Amino acid sequence: MIGSDDGALFLTPLSGGLGKELDAQLATAGLVLSDPGSGRVPASREFLSNEDFWESVFAEKLRSRYRVRLQDFFLLEWFPRSPGLYHTPDAEWSRRTARAHFFTLPGDELERYRSSEPESPQVYTLDGKTRMLRGGYGCIRLRDRLTEDGRLWFMSASSSLVAHEGVPVGLTESAYDQVIEDIAVYGAVRAHLAGRVMFLPDAFTPLYSDYRRVPPLYVRVDRVEPLPMRWDTMSRKPLASAAVIFRSQTGSESLFEYDRYAAAYIDFVPGERGTLTKRIPWLVRYVETLHEGRIITDFDEYMPRFTDAVFSLEKISQGRLRPEEVANVFEGGGRRVNIENLFVQQNQLNVIRARMEQQVVMGDNFSDIGAGATIVNRSLLVNALNRVATRDGEDVAQALRVITEHVAESGDEAARENLDGLMEELDRPEPRKARLKTFWNGLVDAAPGVAQLGEAASKIMGLFA
Repeated sequence: MIGSDDGALFLTPLSGGLGKELDAQLATAGLVLSDPGSGRVPASREFLSNEDFWESVFAEKLRSRYRVRLQDFFLLEWFPRSPGLYHTPDAEWSRRTARAHFFTLPGDELERYRSSEPESPQVYTLDGKTRMLRGGYGCIRLRDRLTEDGRLWFMSASSSLVAHEGVPVGLTESAYDQVIEDIAVYGAVRAHLAGRVMFLPDAFTPLYSDYRRVPPLYVRVDRVEPLPMRWDTMSRKPLASAAVIFRSQTGSESLFEYDRYAAAYIDFVPGERGTLTKRIPWLVRYVETLHEGRIITDFDEYMPRFTDAVFSLEKISQGRLRPEEVANVFEGGGRRVNIENLFVQQNQLNVIRARMEQQVVMGDNFSDIGAGATIVNRSLLVNALNRVATRDGEDVAQALRVITEHVAESGDEAARENLDGLMEELDRPEPRKARLKTFWNGLVDAAPGVAQLGEAASKIMGLFA
């Protein structure tokens, strides 16, 4: 077991004060793990705003795997660094006290700041920025994750157009494909969203370690209904904020346990038409020139901005943290930090990732299928099973599981390719019968035993009869 008595897996926090900010970075390693919740699921609940959703969370009105509908929200590809924190009383107090910590820039630096097109006219000191982060600011952009519930893209759904104020969501492949082109261009997409509340195992709870009232969760979105942009948002812009931790040579009034560490962030408009590329040079100047700092974390796994960051999202997600680099970060900090457990856990998480790449859904569990087996596209299968169970019934979904297991054990690549096509078609809102029949016939030609699977074969054939 790694990191907890009940078997949850996570990368252990390294320190107290610094750990509160760094934990959010390490915690992304645990996104591959699933919600253990099960049982009867109640009717769907509808939410009209960020505040409505988080009030329900705080009042303990949401449980694992409840279906929810986020009505008229905006999807942004920036995931909240501290989900829900923004809406807590402590965070509101932290943001309010930050206003006493503005940084007075000399004329030339002020001009550089303004030329980066900031959303705020004020620049915070290091202490002010840390207070704003503890007030709920900060986002990260993540690549897709192959999780125990299929491949997911983690984003924010926000009624306010501000990513760090929103609801953390994980989009299935079909939902992601519906929206990503517009999100990439415009920074946000307006939509109705439907999915299930997924409570995170302890692997991801460091994201929530600064506060106790918010249970660790996200919404696994399986249905997206895009909407036209509202007239009242045309003059408003989507907003996100991105933070880094850095090691400063100048010391600071920072709230961190180690005075040599501090945090900084920028706000920006996301999307191709946004301001991130203009804002990053100011962030680098604030850290490296004004505070003689060295950045040790980043915020963008899709497009790494700081390739030398010791705790980059890419290194964490791929299990490539290096002991000598981590040890150097804490050298001279005045206190010994034990990093051995971090790398024991990283190695074991790497084993889990490797196993997941070699697994297939069998019944309700994920099991190894042995040497020589054909690896079925897990993401396609999970999405197709969800769609089929909802639209055609659990008996048809079970038939698809039986067919998948047979193809996996057959080791036939042509059979797998036809199965992939069949599953892609089944994941459409309205599968085309002719296409289903074509893929089924190709599957039977490649693996004739499929036709001998009795009721399972009949159930699938009934979809295009």
